[in-house]
Amino acid sequence: MNSFIKIGTILKTKGFDGTTLVALDAAIIDSSIKAVFIQKGTMYSPLIIEKLTKIDDYTLHIKWTNYSGKEQAQALNSREIFMDEKLLSQFFDEEIAEDLVGYEVYNLEEKIGQVITIYQNNHQETLEIKLSNDKLLLVPLIDEYVMTIDDDKMAIYCQLTEDYIELFSN
Repeated sequence: MNSFIKIGTILKTKGFDGTTLVALDAAIIDSSIKAVFIQKGTMYSPLIIEKLTKIDDYTLHIKWTNYSGKEQAQALNSREIFMDEKLLSQFFDEEIAEDLVGYEVYNLEEKIGQVITIYQNNHQETLEIKLSNDKLLLVPLIDEYVMTIDDDKMAIYCQLTEDYIELFSN
């Protein structure tokens, strides 16, 4: 049985030929994708890609086969798109954030907590960390804050100031 993972959202149409603007949840590394899926009830239906133009790692313009005009393509506005989980690593940077849930988080060498969830938006992922004092801390998964991710030790090493921790924990 196929397992589908949400990879992004069709935001809106662009132009009159049925091309759409698509925002991705993860960075695309290969733009040779031929199809994605949309959910219809409990089923997933394929959307065949006629032309894909990469704007940046998280933004695409996609012209869909069978959607020849703006009016037709508007039916896809705000629809989430999915991909078969088995194909994901071929097209996306597979640092799939859910893999980091459960990792221990260190501020330099001091253990401060554990990742309990990951929030993904169009531009970055944010770690939600349960601190040892049971407060929650949000840390963007960017080089400015996250120095190293050690998959062998299931540990994330950050560089956070005390002010940052105090300001962004609740």
